[in-house]
Formats: sequence, structure tokens, C-alpha cells
Amino acid sequence: MQTAVRSEVECFMHIYLFCFFKVVMNYVHDFFKVYREKPKFMFSFHTELSHDSHNLVGAVDLDMLEWLQTLNEDGHLNNTLLIIMSDHGPR
Repeated sequence: MQTAVRSEVECFMHIYLFCFFKVVMNYVHDFFKVYREKPKFMFSFHTELSHDSHNLVGAVDLDMLEWLQTLNEDGHLNNTLLIIMSDHGPR
């Protein structure tokens, strides 16, 4: 019985992490739209997906690609320095 409960909790956490990832990515895009003509500095990071396990990192590859393509197509990457970093992964 405990295995089933643990699976449900893990499933919920995976859904939560993906939703949180999307919310932050949308926030960054909205930030660029609202302040289109203004100089800006923004620092954003995601530690939730890889904090305890590296298994979820690859699951957002397509989302990250689409996000970068949208920023580029909307012209937000013109005159922009975008730095994407990663760390050592899970502890």
C-alpha cells in the first residue's frame, strides 16, 4: 500500500515541477514583452527539476527549445545577451 501512495505523491510532484517550470518560462517571456523597449536585467533559475534527480531534466528539452524559438521570433533576443548555465546536477 505504501508503494501506491508514494507513486501518487511522486506523480503529483512531477506535475507540479513541470507546471512551475512553465510558469517561470512564461513569466520571463511576459517580462520581455512588457519591457520590450527598455534596457533590462533579469535573473531566473530552475533548480526544482534537477535538485534531487537528473531524470526530469531531459523532459523539458522541447519546452526549452520552443521557449528560445519564441523569444527569437518575437525579436526579444535582438541586442540581448542570454546566458544559460547549469550546475553539477542533483546532490
